[in-house]
Formats: sequence, C-alpha cells, structure tokens
Amino acid sequence: MSENAAAQVRRAISAAKRLLANKYTLFAIKGLVTVGLFVLLFRPQTFGLPADYFGAITPGKLLAELRQVEAKHIAFWLLFATIVKLLGMLAGVLRWRLLLHGQGLRMPFWYMVQSWFIGRTIGIFLPGTIGLDGYRLYDSARYTGEVVKSTTVIAVEKLIGIIAMTLLVFLTFPLGYRLLNFNLPLLVISMTAFGGLVVVSLLTLLNPRVIQVLVAVVPTPARARRILNKLGDAATAYSGNRRSLLLAVFFGVLVHVGTCLMYFGTMSAIRAENTTIADIFFTSPLMIWGTVVGPTVGGEGVREFVFIAVLGAKSGELKAFLIAHLGWWVGELVPFLIGLPIFLLRKRPAKEELSAEVAAAREASARAQSAIALSPQEVRGYRQKLLDCGLAGVLAGLIAGALVGLGEA
Repeated sequence: MSENAAAQVRRAISAAKRLLANKYTLFAIKGLVTVGLFVLLFRPQTFGLPADYFGAITPGKLLAELRQVEAKHIAFWLLFATIVKLLGMLAGVLRWRLLLHGQGLRMPFWYMVQSWFIGRTIGIFLPGTIGLDGYRLYDSARYTGEVVKSTTVIAVEKLIGIIAMTLLVFLTFPLGYRLLNFNLPLLVISMTAFGGLVVVSLLTLLNPRVIQVLVAVVPTPARARRILNKLGDAATAYSGNRRSLLLAVFFGVLVHVGTCLMYFGTMSAIRAENTTIADIFFTSPLMIWGTVVGPTVGGEGVREFVFIAVLGAKSGELKAFLIAHLGWWVGELVPFLIGLPIFLLRKRPAKEELSAEVAAAREASARAQSAIALSPQEVRGYRQKLLDCGLAGVLAGLIAGALVGLGEA
C-alpha cells in the first residue's frame, strides 16, 4: 500500500471515529422517536387521539393473537421468513462484489459476507443504512487501500438501491393502490412519476459520464476538487460494463424481494386470512422507504405504523402490527445475532497484499480512467454549454410566460 493510500485510509478511519463519537446523541434521538411512535400506537390518547384510534392495541391482545396459532405453524413460517431474508442479504453481497470488480478491486467473498453481517450488527443502533454502508466502506477501504474507489462503490450502490426500490414500487403499486383510496387518474400520475424516476436514474447509471461531467463542472473549493475529480473519474469505470450494472440492479431488486417475502412469511405465521401476498408486496416497499428515512432504532415503530396505516382496515390493526413487528425479529435481530460473534472474534488484517491479478486489474482500471478523464479545456467547454442551456431555458420560460399573459389579456 502506498503512503498516499495509507494516509487516505487513516483519514477515513478518523472520520468514522468522529462519527461514532456522536453515536450517543444519535442513539438518544432515535430512541426518543422510537418510544414516541410506540406510545402513539399503544396509548394514542397521550397525543390527544381516541383510545381506540389504532384499534386499542395492547401487549396482552398481541400475545392473545399469537396464542391462537399453533407453535409449529409459527415456527415453520418464521424459518421460511429467515431463509428468504438471508438469501436477499446474499444478493446484496453479490451486488457489492460486482461493483467492487467494476473498480478493479477484489475482496474474498466470505470476508465480504462477514463485513456485511458486522455492518448489520452495528446498523441496528444507527438510522437507515448508515451502519451497514459505513462499515463496508471502512472495511473495503482498509482492505484494498482505495478510499475513493470504495466510496464510489457505495455511492453507485445507493443509486442502484434507489432504482431497484422505485422499480419494485412501480411494479407492485397496481397490486394494492386501492388500499390508499387512490382513483384511476391518481394511479396514472403516480405510476408516471415512479416510471420517470426509474428511467432517469437508470439512464444516469448507465451513462456515468454524466456524473463525471456534473462533478467536474460544479465550482468547488480547490481542497475538495481533487477528491471530487477522483470520484467522477472512478464512476466512469463502469462505462464499458453496463451488463454488470444491470446485473447489480437485478440483485438490488432481489434484496427487496427477499424483504417482501419475509413479510409474506410473517403474515402466514399468524394466519392473517384477509391479507394476500399482493397486499404484502404493495405495503412492504412503502415500509422499506419509511425505515430508511425514519430516524428510529432498527426501523422499529416506523414499520408497524406503515403496516397499520395501509393494512389496518383490511387485516385488522393487531394482525398488521404483528406482521410488521415479527419482521423486525427476523430481519434485524437474526442478522444481529449472526454478526455479533463475527464482530467479536474475527481477526482483521492489518494490511492485505493484493495478488498479481488484482494489481493488474487496478492498473487497467487506472489506465481506463486516465483515458476518459476530462481535460481543463473540456471542463470549460461543458461549463459554457451548461450556462448556455440554462440561459436558454430561462429565456424560453420568460417568452412562454409573456405569451400566456398576452393571451389572458
């Protein structure tokens, strides 16, 4: 590992330590939000709502609901839910591996699996996917010595996650849009918005030159310019490998399908007769968005609230709550219990020497990036073109506004 790369790794580790230094504040905020949501669900009168606003949910009623189902039946379907969730996580590891290869980086597959579970273990205490993404970035940068490329992988992976999630919402929205009292025109507008977001994001993903140009032309301080240029150049490493990007999107969809099937398993475990798999595939993607955005511990509170809001009228508030809550035990606690001993026992390599094959791949990737890097003249040209397009858009808007005003007059 070169001295420059080692310095970058040390800076990344220092940044991660600074982030963790504020973990107590973050955890306190998440804890308060989580407790507040459960108080809202169990004691809505605290917030000025009727006591039966959510069907008068209580721990006793939830336990009584579970006791109505045979233990063997619950165990079978929870095992099913665990298996499909773990398979979905495996698809996430394969997506990560594909994107690392696109940057000319290699890590042992089982080492990556271990990093994934450790990230999930840490992530149970952090909002969204900060724990999972942060630890994988730290581990991959420490292993390969490539901070910028590892950062690019996570950034591209987040874009792929948005595409996969929105695509799944687009495909499943017609299955249960009536649960939200949508009419047909509103459905068409929603589908158009989801479809447009998928198309624009996918075109941006498949044409990373756009990312490189945008990063290069935006004026930034000189101190940050070098890092941003490296990020833009690293993104173009995927330009000639669109097949891998599409395959990564496919694996991204499988990640979320695994989560949807997990909730189908929890639904089947409690025998929610009035709920169908179509309802689950409609509600689960909406819930995933909520748990990613909501600042709660492991998504708790948010998932129950979304399931009750969408499925409460059809499935019953108690069953809707249990479908979501059992999903936490399967989707968060099981990976936590798997990752905890790995985190405590795994021997982390101080420095890993890359093989000749990996070194050759990195050299080829560097040559490819230098061949497509933007020159100062190209940057100035793109800036002028963007300025011209922006002025043309403003002028067109002024003319259109004047014509509309003239017509109204």
